[in-house]
Parts: sequence; structure tokens; C-alpha cells
Amino acid sequence: MPRKKKGVIHDTELSADDLKDLVAQFKDFYQKEKGEPFPNEPRTQLLEAIKAVFRSWDNPRANVYRRMNEIPYSWGTAVNVQAMVFGNAGNTSGTGVAFTPIRPQVKRNYSVNT
Repeated sequence: MPRKKKGVIHDTELSADDLKDLVAQFKDFYQKEKGEPFPNEPRTQLLEAIKAVFRSWDNPRANVYRRMNEIPYSWGTAVNVQAMVFGNAGNTSGTGVAFTPIRPQVKRNYSVNT
């Protein structure tokens, strides 16, 4: 990946050209895996991302996680879509996923992707 190749730790240390190259690599990978080009229409991208979340509910890893944490299948999953105010502008912004277990004996695990 570009960070390792460039010897940097954070995505924010990559140049615009590095990121453009990474996007091209991902689009090539997508085309090979799906047999079709990556959609350019933002609405299509969003809808496909939402569908992926719902499909992930039934993957083996999710099933094991639910069993380990005694989370009923019937609870389902959700998608939250929101605009990022500052985008990925540096160390004070970014994206992430928060897992908030219901059971009090489970240690809370909050992770931020950088």
C-alpha cells in the first residue's frame, strides 16, 4: 500500500498523486472482482455501500461476533449516512466505527480509522 511504500504512517502524509494512484488501483481491483467498472454516480456509490452493510449482517464473521456477544439476529443492523464537515483534513478529522455493546460486562471498544 502507498503508506508502506512511501514510508509514512498517516494517509494525510501522502501526496495527491499518491492518492490518485491508490484510487486507480482500487478501481482496477473493483473491475476485476465485479466484472464492471466502478460506478461514477455518487448516488449509485452510496446505495451500493448501504447494500454492502446489510449484506455483511450475514457474513460468517458477523455471525460469530453476534454469538460471542449474545446479540440476537432479530435485532438486525442499521446504516447511518451523514455528511463529513471537514472531510479527511488532518489529525483532527477522519472516519471511524464505534461498537457499543449492550452488556455492561463487555469492555467498550471504540476505534477510529486514520
